[in-house]
Amino acid sequence: MTLDGVAHIAIECIWLSAWLSLLFSLAYALSSAGRSKVIALLFGLIGVVLLHGYLIMSRDILKFPWFLQMHVPAIYLLGPVSFRWLSEFLKDNVKFRWYDFAPAVVAVLVLSPLYLSSADEKRALASAFLSGQGPLPSRLIFGLGLVSFLIYLLRAVLLFLPVLRSSSFVHERSVRIGGFVLLYAAAIGSIATVALFWNALGVLLIMLTALALFPPSIHLVAARYPDLFYELQQAVRKGHYEYSRLSGHDLDDLKARLSNLMQTERLFIEEGITLDDVASRLGLSGHALSEFFNNHLKTNFPGYINALRIETACRLMESQPERTVLSIAYEVGFSAKSTFNAAFLRHAGISPSAFRKRKRPAV
Repeated sequence: MTLDGVAHIAIECIWLSAWLSLLFSLAYALSSAGRSKVIALLFGLIGVVLLHGYLIMSRDILKFPWFLQMHVPAIYLLGPVSFRWLSEFLKDNVKFRWYDFAPAVVAVLVLSPLYLSSADEKRALASAFLSGQGPLPSRLIFGLGLVSFLIYLLRAVLLFLPVLRSSSFVHERSVRIGGFVLLYAAAIGSIATVALFWNALGVLLIMLTALALFPPSIHLVAARYPDLFYELQQAVRKGHYEYSRLSGHDLDDLKARLSNLMQTERLFIEEGITLDDVASRLGLSGHALSEFFNNHLKTNFPGYINALRIETACRLMESQPERTVLSIAYEVGFSAKSTFNAAFLRHAGISPSAFRKRKRPAV
């Protein structure tokens, strides 16, 4: 078989995988499972990238110029969506942040002149890409999207590092597959980076072919091993526990000692109280106590301290209605009324004045 024949087969595989990805995306979107929405979005983004790649490699982009560069926002979203999907194996209720979407929004704004240009202008730009002479700004925007993807990939590696370096990597099938997925994604990102700087369609075809194999492979593995992702979640959590700074500590006892320390010594009302101060009194490192707050109390140190301060402030406002809000704010550890008001609203759901008015007995 000639090289052109292999390239033709690869291009057709990209076309087939693009539509399979979009079909999988639709199927998962219609599923009742909550987490299916994330993988539906992931498959949809991969489908858009593959479809654009097929149009470029087949030169059909000249027939459908309106689709030119539509894949760039999808590239920017692949990183955060992939990270969200992978991180759900470790913990529940993982949420997107505004900064996850900001780069994609900026990319759309930067590319809006191109999106609004005429079909002939798009064809001219597409011809430049096909001849290996794509303009530097367009390549730069695409390159930044790859950088964004690789940053989120690195975050995913760090998230799974404890289990990847443990004995589970050898003995757990799910962990080996998870490690291979991360390695495969890194290879795709690296090949895409080479294609960007080399500006060679042949390298781009290799990258797109590798990406085209990903959606059907994930779907087939999930069908062959229906409990695989649950096994991976358990293995990852076990791996993190093995490398936890809290190993060997009775967490219930630690929670009780922390509560007793706060109630007896009232450390939370000290304006300059720090995480390390509390950790030293408990015989822990600051990192270990931070892990305890984040993973077991589902909060952080400032949130924990402010919650205790607001609870105390509420009791004082009820028992001492003659006092000013500011004096109570100072007593419980706040240095400014604005900071107190913001914390009160966040923890109590209403402002201090509204709380006092609600608690005031009717005349």
